[in-house]
Amino acid sequence: MRLAVILLSIALFVPAAASARNPAHCQNIAKQLVHYDAMKVRAHEKGEDLWVERYEAHIERIEGHFAEKCPELYADQMATQQFAKMVKAAANAALSYLTLGAY
Repeated sequence: MRLAVILLSIALFVPAAASARNPAHCQNIAKQLVHYDAMKVRAHEKGEDLWVERYEAHIERIEGHFAEKCPELYADQMATQQFAKMVKAAANAALSYLTLGAY
């Protein structure tokens, strides 16, 4: 989920990256976030709990760096993630309602 939101935010807010202090650096940080999130999902699928914890800690450090170096993009990403959570909750509620609670 986070991977899709990050990719979506990169695609939607590339023009905002041009106004950042160093757009190439911001894009590099965003790519790192996508990569490590994918690695975390992969470790979770394999049942490697230690690696999942390590990737989560690393992602938190990168997000902090992203918030510090690219505040505009970070704010946009957080807004996009909140919107995605809201849409997911609405979709789950609609699915449950329309299927009479079967899903």
